Amino acid sequence: MRGMLPIDLNVVFYMGLYPFTYSIGISAATIIAQRKKIEGKGLVSNGLKSLSKAAI
Repeated sequence: MRGMLPIDLNVVFYMGLYPFTYSIGISAATIIAQRKKIEGKGLVSNGLKSLSKAAI
């Protein structure tokens, strides 16, 4: 196939996931910001506790 550029299928796959990951990230950040406004520092310490348990 002369004249065609080689396409990395991994790039095409991840480009297709971009809208999904972007929208999930924005949604999660919005929810976290709203909860932080309400709960304050308790949210951060609870989140760190959860992350430390998940790492075990």
